[in-house]
Amino acid sequence: MTKRAVLAGVTAAGLGASLVLAPAVAQAGQKITKEAFGMHSFSEEPFIGESDRPLGSLRMNMWPNWRQLNPARGQYNWAVMDGTVAQAKSWGYSDLLYVFGNTPQWAGKNPVKDPSRELEPGNAAPPAKMTYFKNFATKMVKNYGDDIDSWQVWNEITSPQFWQGSAKQMAKMTKILNQVVNKYDKGGIVVSGSVQTHRMDYYNAIAPQYFKELKALGWPVDVAAGHFYPTLYGGPDKRIAQIKMFQRDVKAAKMPKRVDMWDTEANFWTTVGAFKGNPPMGRVKGTKAATWVARNYLDTWRTGLKRSYWYMWTVGSQDLAFPGIQMRTDTPWSRVAYSNMYDWTVGAKYKGDTTKGNLVECKFTKGGKSFVIAFTTGGKATAKFSGTKSVTPVYKGGTVTAKGSTTVGTMPVKIG
Repeated sequence: MTKRAVLAGVTAAGLGASLVLAPAVAQAGQKITKEAFGMHSFSEEPFIGESDRPLGSLRMNMWPNWRQLNPARGQYNWAVMDGTVAQAKSWGYSDLLYVFGNTPQWAGKNPVKDPSRELEPGNAAPPAKMTYFKNFATKMVKNYGDDIDSWQVWNEITSPQFWQGSAKQMAKMTKILNQVVNKYDKGGIVVSGSVQTHRMDYYNAIAPQYFKELKALGWPVDVAAGHFYPTLYGGPDKRIAQIKMFQRDVKAAKMPKRVDMWDTEANFWTTVGAFKGNPPMGRVKGTKAATWVARNYLDTWRTGLKRSYWYMWTVGSQDLAFPGIQMRTDTPWSRVAYSNMYDWTVGAKYKGDTTKGNLVECKFTKGGKSFVIAFTTGGKATAKFSGTKSVTPVYKGGTVTAKGSTTVGTMPVKIG
């Protein structure tokens, strides 16, 4: 069975009714695979715990990018791509998501709307001829179809630093990539251009129209992708609100039930310079970081999304430039929460959740046994159950036993 067939199978189990955050039982039935735990890394092997633990999916976010690999028309430099793929495999990753981006200056349609926002001259321009993108995509898929599992057409089409073309042009590129993958990598998964939801001016300028253009082309994707960074000091609940907005708009564009949904870039408090305190500004640490990491994955499944890729794993100056929650060897709060969520849920089946007041209980089965991961949206609450159960917080503190009930706070705990 191809990867696309597997994807379609899990989608049929839960996505069709999950285009809006309806009753949680609508998302029940999803099996949590290791690929649900995505990660970015540019230079250093991600650390998630024991070295022999299976890893999730690695997102190769515009690295290497189009202008690096295709510096001149008809010229290609595959050495950096070969090295990056080999590095990911040496880390133990067996599932890779490649993201196209950075139009070469020779291939771009210039001038762009606002050159001051570009990362490099012409990098955000649409192709002057769609055959330029088709030729490059064909070379990539033919060369690396055996290594790359998923292909994302572009990174953050809502941001002028990455894309200043139109929604219609991006939709055409999406269809081109779909055709190329279907021809040369029949097991490959095609992912839409990602849209940011935290800047409404950016989002409204292109995202709803992009969805309409995809509809006009028959939705030539297997996955619709968003980046649901909460605005300013927003936490998990604001992330859910932004996912709902995204789902409202893809539903309005008649996204088919066969199309899955992923968050291909996830983190919190990420606006550089927007917060008081010592650099790097906006850093979230300690129990709050552990709580929000765990919520990220629970809320992903609660809203009907299948994967979430944590951004980012960095070192040196890149790390200082990007705040939010980091996952390094010196940030145990985030790593422990990530590792525990991975251990608890990979191989489990998500059975939906219930909300009573401020208490949320996410239900799972694994190995013939049932368990609950519970948390509150604020304050304390009492989770009730039958018999005696083990209770384990996602961070800080070992397992205890409780009979009949246990007190739960905002930090998720595993019961059972």
